[in-house]
Amino acid sequence: MFHYIRANWDTSNTDIIFHIVKWSLTSLLIFSFCWLLKTVLLLKWEAHAVYNRFRDRILRAGFQLYFLACISGTYWDIFKPKEKGEAEKNGHGRNGHEPEKTELPENMRGLERKPTIEKTNVERVKSKKEMEEENRFIKDIKRHMLSEEATTYDIKHMAKKFVTLAKLSSRDQDDDIFEILEECQKNFPHDHGDISKEDLLKFEVDENEAELLYVELQGENHSATVSYETLEKWMVRAHKNCLALGYTLIDAKEVVNCLNKLMSGVVIIAVILSWLFLMKIATTKLIVLIASPLLAATFIFGDTCKTLFEGIIFAFVRHPFDVGDRCIIDGIEMEVKQLGILSTTFLKIGGREESIYPNSVLVTKPIDNLKGDPDPNDCIELNLDPTTDKSQIDELEKKIKKYLELDRGVKYDDYCRTVIKGIENNIRTAVHFKHTMSTLDVTHSQCYEKKNKQRSELLLELKQFLQDLNIKATTN
Repeated sequence: MFHYIRANWDTSNTDIIFHIVKWSLTSLLIFSFCWLLKTVLLLKWEAHAVYNRFRDRILRAGFQLYFLACISGTYWDIFKPKEKGEAEKNGHGRNGHEPEKTELPENMRGLERKPTIEKTNVERVKSKKEMEEENRFIKDIKRHMLSEEATTYDIKHMAKKFVTLAKLSSRDQDDDIFEILEECQKNFPHDHGDISKEDLLKFEVDENEAELLYVELQGENHSATVSYETLEKWMVRAHKNCLALGYTLIDAKEVVNCLNKLMSGVVIIAVILSWLFLMKIATTKLIVLIASPLLAATFIFGDTCKTLFEGIIFAFVRHPFDVGDRCIIDGIEMEVKQLGILSTTFLKIGGREESIYPNSVLVTKPIDNLKGDPDPNDCIELNLDPTTDKSQIDELEKKIKKYLELDRGVKYDDYCRTVIKGIENNIRTAVHFKHTMSTLDVTHSQCYEKKNKQRSELLLELKQFLQDLNIKATTN
C-alpha cells in the first residue's frame, strides 16, 4: 500500500506517512461514532422490544421465583445445573466435595439450605459474583414488593437471572419441582390442615412478605383459607411460568444478537470502504475488481439475502406477535413458541403439532393476533324431548347451577344461563357458562386442554341430571 500511494503522489515519505495516519485516524473516528450510534440504537430497541414489553411478566415471575427459593430453601437452585446430576453419581456435591451435614428441627427437615462447601480460589471468585447478582435480584424484587417503581435497568438485571436459570434447564423439565414438593411435604403433610401465615414465616421471610405470599395463595384458591394442595398447585404453576419466561427471553435475546451481528458487519464494511475512498485507493479499477465477485455472489446468494432481509423486516418492523401470543394464520389457531430471524415456530392450539413458517412467507400472510386470555365462554346445546314439562326444565337448571357453584372461581366463573332456543320436533335448549382460566401462569394450549376437560366433566354431570329427572335428550 505504501508503494502504491508513493507511486501516485509525488511527495516525500514524511508526507505519505502523515497522509496515511491522518485519514486512518479520521476513519477510526468515523468508525467509533458509527459503532456508538449502532450500540445506542440497539440498546434502545432492546429496551423497548424486550424489557418494556415483558415488564409485567418479569416482575410477576420475579415475585414467584423469590418465594420458590424461600420455600425450597435451595439458595436459588430451583433449576438445577446439569453438572449436579453428574456430580451426585460420584457421591459428591456439586463441586466434587463431600458436603457438611447440618441438623435442623424435625419440622424444618427437608427445607435446609445448601451447606457450605470448600472451593478453590477460582470457584470462590465465581461464587462471589453469583452471590452479588442474586443479592441484586433479591433487592430488586423486594423493592417491587414495597410498590417502588422498577427501572429498565432493574428489569434487565432480573431478566438476566431468568435467562441464566433457563439455560441450566431443559425444556418441559418437571423433575426439579417435584423433588421440591416431596421435601415440602415433610413440613406440610396432607393431614396438616390449612396453612396459616405463621407457617409461612418458617421459610425465612418477614411478616410483610408472608402476607404477600398468603394473599397470592388465597387468590390461587379463590378462598379465605390456604391448604397444602393450594401451595402445591401454586408452586408447580410458578415453576412453569419462570421457565417459560426464561425461554421467551432467550429467544428474544437471540434475535437481538443476530441483529447486532448484522449491524456490526454493515458498520465495518462501510468504514472500510470510506477508508479506501479517503486514502484514494478505491480507484475505478479497484471498484471493478471488488464488484465483479460481488455481482457473481448476487446470483448465488440473492435469494438468501432477500429471505434474510424479509425476515428482518418481519421480526423488527412489522413484529406482529411475541412468544406466547395466540394467532390465527390460514384459519388455524396457533401459539407462538419460538421467534427467530429466518423462521417462526408455532404450536397448534389443542394439540402438540408444531408448524415452522419462514418469516418471508409470513410477511405475505394476514395474521390475527388474539392478545389476552382465551375465550372463557362456552355453550352446550341440548335437544330435549317435546314431552318435557317446564318444572323438569327448571329443576335441570337448578342442578346445573348448583354443580357450577361447587367449583366457582376454580373451574367455572359466576355465570350460568339456560336458554330455550326454539321448539320444533324437540325443545332446543342451550346452557351458557364461563370457564375460569388465565394465561398468567399457563400457556394457551394448557388453557384449551383445561377448557375441554371441564366441558367433558360437565357433559357427564348433565347426563346424570337428565337420568335423575327422567328427561330424554340428545346433544349437538
